[in-house]
Amino acid sequence: VLISRLAATLGLFVSFAWALYAAAHVDSFKGFISDGPYDLLRQLMQIQNVEPWVFMMNQVVLLAITTGLIAGAIWRARRHVERAVQAEAQRSNLGRFFSPQVVTRLAENAASLDGGRTQNAAVLFIDIIGSTRRMESFTPEQVIEAVRAFHQRVVPIVFRHNGAVDKFLGDGIMAVFGAPEKQPDDARDAVLCAVEVLDTVDRWSVDRVARGYIPVTVGLGIHYGPVIQGNVGIEDRLEFTTLGDTVNLASRLEGMTRQHGAGILISRETLEAAERSNPLPPEIRSRCRNLGYLPIAGHEAPIDVIAIDRRKEKT
Repeated sequence: VLISRLAATLGLFVSFAWALYAAAHVDSFKGFISDGPYDLLRQLMQIQNVEPWVFMMNQVVLLAITTGLIAGAIWRARRHVERAVQAEAQRSNLGRFFSPQVVTRLAENAASLDGGRTQNAAVLFIDIIGSTRRMESFTPEQVIEAVRAFHQRVVPIVFRHNGAVDKFLGDGIMAVFGAPEKQPDDARDAVLCAVEVLDTVDRWSVDRVARGYIPVTVGLGIHYGPVIQGNVGIEDRLEFTTLGDTVNLASRLEGMTRQHGAGILISRETLEAAERSNPLPPEIRSRCRNLGYLPIAGHEAPIDVIAIDRRKEKT
């Protein structure tokens, strides 16, 4: 499209130049043009006593320069639009995983997501217990509606506690506290987030039962430790993710909540890191119980595990 427009412009310019040259050199036209304006026109266009081929070369050079300037301006404008579209797409993609505050910081320094790095972070796994069996009796529309309703309640809580949604795992969620930037209270934020998610979903479940729907029960697991973070995937679909043994341990702890009848299981390392600056609120501390060292599938040494029980509603 750009080339065809430039070609049309070139044709019009050359045609105009030839017409102007002919008008300036045909003696019969001089009688119809006053000497003042005619002389001024010849001086401005610099075509007096100029051979046709020289005149045409001048016009071609002038047109080439003009065309180059126009093409450059169009190219710069197109690049500006492309960069704006890419930036907006990047912000939209980041908004799926990070809170608005973090998205703003990352948009200003997108290079901070490139490469890989190792740092401490708290990893939280959230999953609906028994969802696969229960959803077998649901229609596809009911399954999607229930999962969306669950995510819509949980994700804002993660963001509110300075967490990032690393990925959606079916109806479950993997959240990271300390991504992409670690903070002093990452472990504490993860524990507070987990407790709020547990209590929120439990209240939602009671409301669902009252309205004739099946209850929703969640299990959560947290481990705090070293992780590897960076962009993974192919060039046009990169995603920031967190990897490492800390992720595996958090996932295992979440899976063990059924066995131990707990809403949340956390490692001793997580609890100690969460209380490094300040003790956890008494209401949460009163719900903690020590399960001791437990074997973890896929992990050589047992892990000292703490359970955080569901809130006992006053009757």
